[in-house]
Amino acid sequence: MSDPKAVKPLSVLVLGLVGADNTGDELISIATERFLRDRLGITHIGVFSLAPARTARQRQHISVYPFHRRFDRTWLRSLGEMIRTVRRYDLLMLGGGGLLQDVHSWATPIQFLMPGLLAALLGKRIWINNLGIGPLRRKTNRRFTAAALELYDLITVRDDYSRRYLAELKLKNRVTLGMDPVFWLRNDFRIPKAERAVPEIGISLRYWPGFELESFTRALSQLHDRYQFKCVLYPFEEADSGGDSALLQDLGNRLEQLGVDYQLLPPFRDPLDLCSAINRVDYFIGMRYHSVITAAISGLPVIALAYDNKVSALGDLLVIPLIEIGPDLEGEVVRELEWFFSSKRPGDDVTERGMSIAAKETELVELFQVGLTTTPVAHRLRALGLLLTAAGMILQMGIRKMIGIKRTSV
Repeated sequence: MSDPKAVKPLSVLVLGLVGADNTGDELISIATERFLRDRLGITHIGVFSLAPARTARQRQHISVYPFHRRFDRTWLRSLGEMIRTVRRYDLLMLGGGGLLQDVHSWATPIQFLMPGLLAALLGKRIWINNLGIGPLRRKTNRRFTAAALELYDLITVRDDYSRRYLAELKLKNRVTLGMDPVFWLRNDFRIPKAERAVPEIGISLRYWPGFELESFTRALSQLHDRYQFKCVLYPFEEADSGGDSALLQDLGNRLEQLGVDYQLLPPFRDPLDLCSAINRVDYFIGMRYHSVITAAISGLPVIALAYDNKVSALGDLLVIPLIEIGPDLEGEVVRELEWFFSSKRPGDDVTERGMSIAAKETELVELFQVGLTTTPVAHRLRALGLLLTAAGMILQMGIRKMIGIKRTSV
């Protein structure tokens, strides 16, 4: 493996979903910064944030720049600032996280690909860092994303689902299977557990259509009649439909009525503190993607509630029980947890699987070091064309919204 100090020092600007009150995205950003600093020897690091003042207070050793997602007057006014920011750096890195999908908004792929197109226009290196891809429901977004990604000098994805998705888009670039950056934090959360009278089950939930909280609560109540335990509830996001805390408080109230002891943890300012707190429990049920990763690398027996393809792909990767969100939720939760309790199954096999995934970090170091020493291919004209295409898409959707036309499968 080449020595990272032998690589010419570069400056890197990272674009992710920082400042959105989502613990998973904050962990990705922290892990990426550490990877760049410790494994590649890069010290000049900048990051875009939706809440730049807060991010700057929390992470004072990196440069922080505002990132506006909504296509409005503020975004137009910030465009010049974005160009000046991108110009300051040698490399723009997009990811990780599941940024290239249009489930929540048609505009998401454009929002996150446009800074890379600006960087390509300015002759900068542009990389995809262990990103989750898809689903892209709109044809225009699929075509635009495939065309934009062909300009990237290096692409790594976090799971095989994303790699197959890009193959379906007929992407010509080489795509390397990597891992979610949070796996790079695997040494942060292994702390000794305290002795206690009853075991604790950690739980992370989120709002999702079709998820029946009542069924989930009944499953826990059934098991509590046979195995005494306490539930510890972990909020991972506070900006989604009132936040995880509201849903978890609802769960807590239901558990209390059924005589099940619980503790709802408050939102943590430092995401690493929340992850360390997960290590205290004995078992974990996770719906949030990064709660499952954190529990797995902490060595816990984990059950994943698969509400989305990304969680299913993660469960397959870790070889852990997967429970689909559906009518059999109650029975499946009872069955899987009963197996944990009755077999007293340790989490070592899960941890070993997590460690084998994290071992890919060495491969990524070598791949990134080669990328740092390779001269990027100039794509200025293609980048300009795609920027004009993006502007046309934004204008078209703005006009449709203004005159009240709805179209879900453009």
